[in-house]
Amino acid sequence: MAERGRTGDAQGHHPGRPRSETARLRGMDPADPVRGDRRTLRQDAASGQSVAHRASAEPVEAEDAAPPSAVQRQGPGRLPKKGLREALKAAAAAHPERRLQLWFQDEARIGQKGRTAHRWWERGQRPAGLCDKRFTSAYLYAAVCPASGADFALVMPTVSTTAMSLFLGGFSRSLEPDVQAVLVLDQAGWHGSRALVVPGNITLVPLPP
Repeated sequence: MAERGRTGDAQGHHPGRPRSETARLRGMDPADPVRGDRRTLRQDAASGQSVAHRASAEPVEAEDAAPPSAVQRQGPGRLPKKGLREALKAAAAAHPERRLQLWFQDEARIGQKGRTAHRWWERGQRPAGLCDKRFTSAYLYAAVCPASGADFALVMPTVSTTAMSLFLGGFSRSLEPDVQAVLVLDQAGWHGSRALVVPGNITLVPLPP
């Protein structure tokens, strides 16, 4: 019986040799990364098994689990509705003669020293690819008003308190005279610096950490 297990079954059939990972990936074209396609990751149902009648996985809750917080219920990275509502009320009370506009602001680096794309490759080897090793870049400061579709942007050589002050100054001058802009932004260091110059027609509302 042990000898049969090594050489094959009683009819002389030998088990197929499993295909190695290297052999499976050897035919890939180095210049053409594999396209992201969920179909390549799907598994076929076993023979005779109906896909429609598969048992679906159900979540298992921990005992005495704490209820989700208000931020968790709204989703990650969102400002609690009550906090933003209170900020708008405070801005309206401080500037009753102006009409409020809700804006959102952020920065993005544009330039060299970029990131290479991900690709499937043979395990244990690094795929060939082009990468710019230079460091010249600029930063795009931008703000947008979702209600009206209006936007304002400036290109700066760096991110700093001085650059942010220049952006706020230009943004302030682009607003209509009777507008008080409530500007939602993250808590980057140059957004909350004591040296930051904030014009009177702009109210900053930082996102929670």
